[in-house]
Amino acid sequence: MAYLIPRWLSDGASTLLDVHLPSPCITCGRTGTAMCVECLEAVERFRGPECNSCGLPLSAGTTAVQCDECRRAPPVVRSVRSAGPFEGTLRTAIHAFKDGDRPDAASPLASLLLVPVTRLIAGSSVTAPWTVMPVPLHPRRRAARGYDQASLLASHLARPLEWSAATRLRRVRETNPQVGLGLKARLANINGAFHVEGPPIPDTVLLVDDVMTTGATLDQAARACLAAGCTDVCAVTLAREP
Repeated sequence: MAYLIPRWLSDGASTLLDVHLPSPCITCGRTGTAMCVECLEAVERFRGPECNSCGLPLSAGTTAVQCDECRRAPPVVRSVRSAGPFEGTLRTAIHAFKDGDRPDAASPLASLLLVPVTRLIAGSSVTAPWTVMPVPLHPRRRAARGYDQASLLASHLARPLEWSAATRLRRVRETNPQVGLGLKARLANINGAFHVEGPPIPDTVLLVDDVMTTGATLDQAARACLAAGCTDVCAVTLAREP
């Protein structure tokens, strides 16, 4: 004999299961945490010499402090650091975090940013604390996804640092996805897309984003922060494309 379960009861049971059952790891699928210790340790990290400006890895043993591109055209962001290259475990994790409805992965992924931030502080003459500010999605894209991944990362990063997190940077113009665009197309696509709301920002701003490719998005976000009165802009990202 079959028994029908009222919809309100089945929906409630589903909600309870979501709350109490362990989450699967976003990369290996094992239950326990949103990203297990083994997968966090499997992420390839940047450890060698890097460009003081954009964070691009430099050749071992080099005496250079900047890459050729940053020497030719210094970026607006004074210094960027990334946890690792956009490949392997880290690439899988970021895709799952952004496109797999896994906002719970923000906390373990944000922990990967602590070392890059430490490198930024060590290489800076500007005294911390800084104001942590995510590079935001456009409101329509945030509504479609259900959350803003950079905002979640920034919030989880600011807590252990005991820095303030601000969400005053706004994406005021909806842009096309940057994936697949060349540098000139990226610059044109993102030009003038950001604005900082509210009173002037007197501090150094630490921008937070998931992936850096050409730096065009960070450049435009930094311009908006500088226009709002901040004294300096640095940035940290989970991954860096070559």
